[in-house]
Amino acid sequence: MENSGPPSIPCTFFFDRGSVAADPDLDRELARKAPGGLRWDPRTRQFRLPAHRWRELKGWLEGRGVPFRYFSGRPAGFRPEPGRAPPLLRPYQRAALEAWAARGCRGSIELPTGSGKTRLAIACLLALGGPALIVVPTCHLLAQWKAALEEFYPGPIAVFGDGRRDLQPVTVMTFDSAYLHLDRFGDHFDLLIADEAHHLAGGDFQEIPMMATAPYRLGLSATFPAEAEERARLEELLGSICYSISISRLAGSWLAPFEVKVLPLRLAGNEQAEHDRQRALFLGFYLPFMREYPRARWEDFVRAASRTVSGREALAGLRRSRSLLAFPRAKLEALDCLLEQHAAEPTLVFTGSNQTAYEISRRFLIPAITCEIGRAERQEILQRFEGGRYRAVVSAKVLNEGMDVPSASCAIVVGGTSSPREHIQRLGRILRPRPEKRAVLYELVILATSEWAASEKRNRADVFRSAPSL
Repeated sequence: MENSGPPSIPCTFFFDRGSVAADPDLDRELARKAPGGLRWDPRTRQFRLPAHRWRELKGWLEGRGVPFRYFSGRPAGFRPEPGRAPPLLRPYQRAALEAWAARGCRGSIELPTGSGKTRLAIACLLALGGPALIVVPTCHLLAQWKAALEEFYPGPIAVFGDGRRDLQPVTVMTFDSAYLHLDRFGDHFDLLIADEAHHLAGGDFQEIPMMATAPYRLGLSATFPAEAEERARLEELLGSICYSISISRLAGSWLAPFEVKVLPLRLAGNEQAEHDRQRALFLGFYLPFMREYPRARWEDFVRAASRTVSGREALAGLRRSRSLLAFPRAKLEALDCLLEQHAAEPTLVFTGSNQTAYEISRRFLIPAITCEIGRAERQEILQRFEGGRYRAVVSAKVLNEGMDVPSASCAIVVGGTSSPREHIQRLGRILRPRPEKRAVLYELVILATSEWAASEKRNRADVFRSAPSL
């Protein structure tokens, strides 16, 4: 006969290698009923669940009066010091904080670049007052977050990543370091803050929030995924989006007013002929494949194409057609015109590849920032740009997110992806407000090519506006 009452002997749980494990004698019937993915692990002969589901299981046990004990490796006294006065928040930041608090301090906030996501997160951190871990995608953001925290938090702030391995009740850590090391101390923190949280929607990095027991979570991004599967995954790991506001709502008040101009250009006759030939070579293999396998992903196509001579030729044709669009004569001439027109304004030039960035750097004698440029040199370039010594900087994706360039007021997009996220991030680089500032973003797009279709796909009606050609 089944015993309906709670067991009298407390269950024991503990953090173990990025998950929460139970002692081997845990009642199997209790384990069967429990939520949170509690499963038998035959390797260690224990019941175990992902660390991020501990809050759910703990609440279930408490709600049913089941006695349990949890043993943590968190050091005694692992608590942050009292903060200074919290940062002053703008009206929309206060609304975001209140919305997050109303969801039990678990959820994501979508704010445009330059609108103060970091300041809002610090207010959330100080309001909770418990140990907090901030995970960021780049080493540059380690220093940026540490400097922002120091303004409002007087205690030690640990930096974990970029060669450093410090751990404190307030710690800033790179995604790479969190992925490699969080399995050892994933239960040390009450609050997990994920900057640029859209990176955690899939791939290896989604394991970062899975390895943390933190009951309170805050995801930050200017552009959360539009795909239902990725959004659902982020909701499970960080909580649902509890507040969102668009660039257009803040432009002209808390962000600089802006204008976006799409400049349609044409390939030269010989360039167009070669582009069309290479594109036809690709489509001649791609379209029949997709008709036969309509549910195939791009990865499936590449895998299949790589196995045959004609498929490899199709992939080579795609690469050559894209190369012709990267920086043809029309874009060179338009860029020359725009750099001269905006010679007195701090200008960012964005490309789709390092190769194009270096070519523009050589032709126009402006510094390039790519993933191949070291941190010290990158910082020096940005400092000279902010100080007015450099009139323009060209970047291949590095400046898309996570870098502050407050002085920039003009952006020229020479190339990139079809992603609306990338475009919104690039626009955000020039929206830091200052008196009399009006930002402008130019998008150089080749007509009668896939680039034009991609431009139309990413141009959102509430953010981007078309303009006539030069």
